[in-house]
Amino acid sequence: MPYLTDERKKELSDPDSPERVARDTAELCYLACEMVDDYFLDKGISYKTYAECIAALETAKLEIARRFAWYEQQKMRANGDVLRNTQPL
Repeated sequence: MPYLTDERKKELSDPDSPERVARDTAELCYLACEMVDDYFLDKGISYKTYAECIAALETAKLEIARRFAWYEQQKMRANGDVLRNTQPL
């Protein structure tokens, strides 16, 4: 877990704070973990809640990858594919 100052944690935890925007990977991780923690507090600790959190995080990861696939394709065309034995998309 990233180590943030107490002041920064307070800014990130306040939904009304204009500073509630992650500035780096550590802060983004903090916000995601805080949301998952809130979900556990609301739903209770169980395997079902654990599985729901993992599924939501995995789905978010896949959605991010899907939405930025155009960027990967653009870079592959510009720089060449890392795999030599594949057909371009």
